[in-house]
Amino acid sequence: MRNIKLKLLTAAAIFAELGHPARLSIVKELVKSGSDGVNTGKIGEKLNIPNSTLTHHIRRLESVGLIEREQIAQRLVCRMNAPLIKSLSHYLLDACCTQAKKKSC
Repeated sequence: MRNIKLKLLTAAAIFAELGHPARLSIVKELVKSGSDGVNTGKIGEKLNIPNSTLTHHIRRLESVGLIEREQIAQRLVCRMNAPLIKSLSHYLLDACCTQAKKKSC
């Protein structure tokens, strides 16, 4: 697994894309599926997002590297970028409690 070090502007851009409820829901669905990924049609059905709108959200998530798409025969499968998602949480928690008198992390 590769280690991704995030910078402030990169992290802000990624979090901005996650700030939309539909995009956050898409990423949560992909996290559930792990490396298997999910067919875009199933994502749209489960989240009740029309195909054209779903395509827009998927492109936005892909543009910041949160997800990857792969064409498999007639299906378009999306997968989460687990190393990047883990790096986002590390980015937020890296300095956790470093200035606290009582360490609670």
